[in-house]
Amino acid sequence: DQFLGESFPKSEYPKGRMDQLGVFGQDEIYLADGRLRLTPGLRYDQFKLEPESDPLYRPVAGASAASKNGSRLSPKLAASFEFLPQWHAYGQYVEGYRAPNYEQVNRYFLNNQQFYGIVGNSDLKPETSKGVELGLKAGNSDFGGQLAVFDNRYRDFIDQVRLAAGDPARLPAPYTTTFQYRNLQNVSIRGYELRGHWQARKHLKLSAAYAYAWGQYESNTAAGTFLPLNSIEPRRLTLAALWTPAADWGLETRVRVAGKQSRVDDSAGTLFRPGGYSVVDLGGWWQIKRSARVNLAISNLFDRKYWLWSDVRRAGLPIGDVAPDFYTQPGRNLSLSLTLDL
Repeated sequence: DQFLGESFPKSEYPKGRMDQLGVFGQDEIYLADGRLRLTPGLRYDQFKLEPESDPLYRPVAGASAASKNGSRLSPKLAASFEFLPQWHAYGQYVEGYRAPNYEQVNRYFLNNQQFYGIVGNSDLKPETSKGVELGLKAGNSDFGGQLAVFDNRYRDFIDQVRLAAGDPARLPAPYTTTFQYRNLQNVSIRGYELRGHWQARKHLKLSAAYAYAWGQYESNTAAGTFLPLNSIEPRRLTLAALWTPAADWGLETRVRVAGKQSRVDDSAGTLFRPGGYSVVDLGGWWQIKRSARVNLAISNLFDRKYWLWSDVRRAGLPIGDVAPDFYTQPGRNLSLSLTLDL
């Protein structure tokens, strides 16, 4: 059968299985009368993906499904020190391991109406990382905050990229856009996060959070040239006020703010850059009885028009696209739900 230029039934990738095993162990060591806590840990990861025979799978451009396996030991060491009452400094060193999944290796998808496609990558390697985080925690449940600064370095970082013209894996005409998961080299991501809360009144709690991240990777075609990492989100701020005058009902106001996306890798084509936005959400709940709860939410109260960078970049939305509104977030919307615990 034919529908929108496709023959059905079909399969975007052959049947197969992926087995993953993760084993983690850690210990906690207390020193200096309990004010200093050391937490060493070790994790073992193992994976195996294996395709199976599938008569509905039609290889694209002669591509065949691939099998993969791998394993790794990843250590961790964390420390926390209470240098003043309710003031803690902490730090940690963590190594990470992320295996490619079955779809990233073996998925092939063609859109014969909009002429874009996704191609698998049989050469995809597991991602490894080394990260350092330093931070400070202060206060209690009534008033306090946290600051965290991090610096992560990656080898074979797995990211979905839009292939540039001339790339041998790019789909031929009439397809204009090709996506593929690739291993990026010499990737670094660093940034910081701030969080705080204040019990301003008996029934009113205020909180805030701010996050900033900066990332880059080394170009595969120009050694020594570093490009922005498009999977990094713009800076974000969240403000919230929670009012609970009684144990069985409450109201919450939340403001979500994001900066405009300015650092973009355009090496495969100039992408649409969404502007910043601020969105107000309202919510409330009523615990009718122990087993029944009513939830009401009004999202995007002022009906703002905005885009999420994650949606835009995954779609490869080019600058000057004729229909960017297709990727906007919902306008003002109301939801009402009833939760029953039986």
